[in-house]
Amino acid sequence: MDPMHPPTGKQIGENEAYLPVANILRVMRRGLPENAKISKEAKETMQECVTEFIGFVTDEAKEKCEQDRRRTVTTKDILWAMENLGFDDYVQVLALYQQRLLAAAEETRQLSLPPVAGTSGTPDTDPSTT
Repeated sequence: MDPMHPPTGKQIGENEAYLPVANILRVMRRGLPENAKISKEAKETMQECVTEFIGFVTDEAKEKCEQDRRRTVTTKDILWAMENLGFDDYVQVLALYQQRLLAAAEETRQLSLPPVAGTSGTPDTDPSTT
């Protein structure tokens, strides 16, 4: 059984690679009124669709990597695959999101670095002037 192409029907085998339904529900609820209900069938359908979509895009990116004789799929490969598959409208937004995510990660990394040896982390003062 191919974990990226789930079987039809509602039986989910133990080898299936579905995203956790709780994560999908969290995203679904963002676009719905607070008191909206989501049926079990809708949850399962969305879980299957999301899994299939991710597999579809990833497979396209993987093929590009194989053509380029690389083993690692990168963000650029995913964005290329999405554009190649006709999801052009999302590529620019996702590229911008990635840039912001990387900038935030770099800022966090800079804040967590220990001070450089020989510095106290406070402004330099000349002892001869005190």
